[in-house]
Order: sequence, then C-alpha cells, then structure tokens
Amino acid sequence: GKGGSNDGFNAKAVLCDELHEWKGERGRANYQVLKGAVGARRNALVLSITTAGWDEDSICWEVYQYARKVLSGEVQDTGFYARILEAPQEADHREPSVWAGCNPLLDVAVQSSYIADRVRRDTPESVVRRYHLNQWVVAETIWVPYGVWEACLAPELERTDIFTLRRIVPKDRGKDWDEGR
Repeated sequence: GKGGSNDGFNAKAVLCDELHEWKGERGRANYQVLKGAVGARRNALVLSITTAGWDEDSICWEVYQYARKVLSGEVQDTGFYARILEAPQEADHREPSVWAGCNPLLDVAVQSSYIADRVRRDTPESVVRRYHLNQWVVAETIWVPYGVWEACLAPELERTDIFTLRRIVPKDRGKDWDEGR
C-alpha cells in the first residue's frame, strides 16, 4: 500500500513511537514515507522507539535486525545510532534482577511492583516478555509457555529413536480400495 496522506512532509525530525504497532505493508509504507520526509534537511533526525514485537514480517523487525547488525559491526553506518535493551532469551521473566537490566527507568517510569503483579496474575508470559523484558516472541500470544518443550527433551534419545507410522491413502480411491487390506 501507499503511505497515504503522509507524503509531502518536509521534516527536520520524525519520531516513530511504538514501531512494533506499525503493522503490515501500511506500516512499512508509512515508515518509508516519513523517513523520506527528512531527505531535504541537513542533520535531520528519524527516531524510532519501541518495545519488542512478535511479527517478523514488519518494519519493526527490519529496523531491529538492522540495528543488531550495526551494533555487532556487521554493518558500518555512522548515521544510525542504536541502543537495544533486552533480556537474554533464556532469562527467567519472573526474576526482578532481569527486569532491571532491560528497564533503565525501573521504579521511575514503571514500578517493579507493577511488573511483579503482572507476573503473579494471569498476564500471558509472552506479554511480560515483550513489554517488560523487551524480547521478541514468536506470536502475539503463546499457548505453550517458554521452556516447556525444552524440558520435555530426553537427552538419552537419539534422533533414530523417533519414528513415524502413517498410512498413505490415495485421494481417488474407489469404494473397494480398502477391501482385503
């Protein structure tokens, strides 16, 4: 889709808040149009801030991946500043010491007691991980909590110990296809 009515701006600064909410082609198009709005200005600024998202087919994911490449040195871009505050993927979302590492204004802008209440109550784990640990998750909501599948793995099993049994049935089988089998 088109960027819509954002075309034609001549901005000195563009602030893109909660980039994870800029969804689909419309979000991507709007972002590109607004980034283009600073093209005529010297020393213009495009500032994008967000918590993590879940949609890897989004402009937020693209900017996040680019930022990681800049931070790792894989991409050299002196005009792009990035700061990512996120907990490690294996971090325990219930642990207050983890919250401090990815929330620089903990107990100033967001209270640790608020996060503790969300963890203690029925807030989905994926929501706590996205909004308070700044971790990308695989879906907006998850059915199986993190770590459950991994905990079910039996290290003594080899890949050859797992097998599949299935019966292949042709689509165009006749009514007598199964007789005698």
